[in-house]
Amino acid sequence: GERPADRERTEVVPLVEPLDVLRDAGVLAIDTLPDLKITIGETQGLLRARSEDAPKGLSAASDSRATVQSVHRYAVRPFRLQWTVALEPTRLRAETTVDVLLDREKAWAVALVATEVERGPGVFELTVELPADWEVEQVQGRLREWWVDAGVLHLARSSRQTGSDRYRVVLRRRGPTGDHFQAPALRVRDAVRESGLVRLRATDGLELVASDPVGLIPEDVARAGAGAWGPAVRAYRFAQAPWSLTLATRE
Repeated sequence: GERPADRERTEVVPLVEPLDVLRDAGVLAIDTLPDLKITIGETQGLLRARSEDAPKGLSAASDSRATVQSVHRYAVRPFRLQWTVALEPTRLRAETTVDVLLDREKAWAVALVATEVERGPGVFELTVELPADWEVEQVQGRLREWWVDAGVLHLARSSRQTGSDRYRVVLRRRGPTGDHFQAPALRVRDAVRESGLVRLRATDGLELVASDPVGLIPEDVARAGAGAWGPAVRAYRFAQAPWSLTLATRE
């Protein structure tokens, strides 16, 4: 795994001193890319300045994403500036829509998982906690491969996700739906926030029974819209995973 020492590094600003100069004053600015965080440590002979005080066009990086994070002024030499640079942890957000269809002897679910890297270097692999008694039949998305291990779905990408992406997961549960069972409440691990929509439907001739909602708010089925199986007969929204819901059918 990654250790804190792998993510942080302490540096001292390199000094370039002009020769045969009677007076030397100037501005010292530190630029960083969005994935990095700068913490200023020891300073000597420097005064903190505003970012607006940095000369226009002054940049040590050719990357247009670089921004000025720290500005200091100096009036005499020598001066000293020490800083620590650390890699920002990835901040991941997820929006999940789950469509469930119940038949007499089995149930299906289609989950659309939209993820967004809001900050940090991004991810090469996503992990999704799976509900008990549900099997993954198919996964679609920009993936190199996927597999299930100990109730966790692993989505391995061929390239790092740094923005937004979507994944489609099809699940199936075998067994009579007349007995109570848990809805397929997937959960994206490491997501700082996961919200979404749950839409429920039963096949013709069956009445859907939903009970014991936890972390769910009832939603108007007209506002919820049609899902993968057609118009929903019951719908819920959740603002934060995890959530749970007990399902069953009756004639």
